[in-house]
Amino acid sequence: MANINLFLQCDGRHSSDDRDADNVILVVIVLVIAVTVLRPFVVAVVVFVVWVVVGVVFAVAVLLPRLFILPQLLLLP
Repeated sequence: MANINLFLQCDGRHSSDDRDADNVILVVIVLVIAVTVLRPFVVAVVVFVVWVVVGVVFAVAVLLPRLFILPQLLLLP
């Protein structure tokens, strides 16, 4: 019971690192089930869609704020 503090924060929620690890494990489990149960073409389409969604989320979260911050930095005296 003492090790439970490693996985939970004081308020009882998972830390973001633990959530990310849980999400990666969940994605791997879903992909393994998909590969063993579904046809390869369906798996390829699902993996491609997930890849595109991750790319769009990355672009919005990382690149878009930089595009707005960079012109403001150039206008500084």
